[in-house]
Amino acid sequence: MTEDLMPHLAVLGATSATGRHLLGRLTAIGSVAALTRQAPPETADSTVRWLQGDATDVGSVFSAIKDADVVITMVAASRMAEPGTVRSDATRALLAALAQSGADSHLVAVSALGGHGSADQLSRAARWIYRRVVGADRLAEVDRQEELIRSSGIPATIVRPPRLDDRPASGYQEVTGKASSSLRLHREDLADCLADLATNPPPTALRFLTIASV
Repeated sequence: MTEDLMPHLAVLGATSATGRHLLGRLTAIGSVAALTRQAPPETADSTVRWLQGDATDVGSVFSAIKDADVVITMVAASRMAEPGTVRSDATRALLAALAQSGADSHLVAVSALGGHGSADQLSRAARWIYRRVVGADRLAEVDRQEELIRSSGIPATIVRPPRLDDRPASGYQEVTGKASSSLRLHREDLADCLADLATNPPPTALRFLTIASV
């Protein structure tokens, strides 16, 4: 495939634990732009076009996504930090940047299982466990992110992982029935799923995707 025909991919949250697995997969697919709040690490992939900026700033986000065929956002507070509103603030900025660009980009947003939107997929016991383990404030941020995307009318893909771990990839599968609280997803499998979504035809309507490692 010639360079002109290769897709342009933009990643927000590229230096996250999952982002580090994802970038190598994406550079094999197309050209990649990654927005990072701090300077990229010395070991950063040199084939990636790194842009330094805040994911909650519309101008910074626009610079990263303006020519993108696919935009993947994994922005969220780390597990060690208070959830705050960085997830929803970054989503709001991204939606504004997408509207400003006028591009028909496929938005892929990494959300989480356990929020209000996925309540029907969990048993009552599983909902209680998720609120205890993940935290009500963190899940409220998940809800705010998903509602922003839903209200935008963009035919995006929202990926809802269960609890993540750092085990090696074992393959992933879509969870279409009830999801138990014991479900796990390896970060490498999440990266594989996101890379697959970057090459698949975009949805024609908002799509929710729950996946787990096999």
